Amino acid sequence: MGLAGMPETCDFALFGFSPPAMPDIAIITDCSNVNSAVFEAMPKSGRVLINADDEQAISVIARAKASGIRNIFTFGRAKDADAALVDILQAGNGARARIKILSETVDLMLPPGEVITLEILASALIMKLSEVSMARI
Repeated sequence: MGLAGMPETCDFALFGFSPPAMPDIAIITDCSNVNSAVFEAMPKSGRVLINADDEQAISVIARAKASGIRNIFTFGRAKDADAALVDILQAGNGARARIKILSETVDLMLPPGEVITLEILASALIMKLSEVSMARI
């Protein structure tokens, strides 16, 4: 559904970057395709989540800061990321993962065949930043 078709009562929506949109949160999974217009369209109080495992992450962080964005976070397997995979145990009945989200450690149970992805880490970080109980994941 496009931005124009969203109901007025919608609290959250997920879009690929659309120039007329002013996103409150931008999730950058592939740093090689980031256009600085993403940051310029955001409110300065917006939140940018950047894949810390991408070799161009530092450059994207610098561009976000240069655009005046104040809330920049990272996610990935890098131990110093704001949302990071700490440990994972794969078993026949699924996987148990321990992730660090800011200063909180959370254990996740995943069904068989599922894996911890960057998107799961980014989603957990958004939940934490939005003050959603981490017990819900």
